[in-house]
Amino acid sequence: FEDDINELKEKAKHMNEEEIKTSLNSFIKKAETAEKGLAYKEALKECEKALYLATGFDMKPEIGRISFMILELDKKNKELELEYALKIGVKAEKKKDYI
Repeated sequence: FEDDINELKEKAKHMNEEEIKTSLNSFIKKAETAEKGLAYKEALKECEKALYLATGFDMKPEIGRISFMILELDKKNKELELEYALKIGVKAEKKKDYI
């Protein structure tokens, strides 16, 4: 992921406003697609790329929107992890497997 951000930094140096908006929208669409496929971590990565661009070019409305998306994705990811941990715990308890 760090390589993606470094690559984005280099590209951003040579982008005009239209290219930035296009890239921003592309990252957001990829994030939304990943979210629909329940790939929350991948969606978070795409949102973080979009947030990097938005903050670098002081696009306040986009920063707010993307930040909200990141919070929601993080919440969904944590809920999914908690749900999984609870299922594993219930299965272990039924087998009387108390670690």
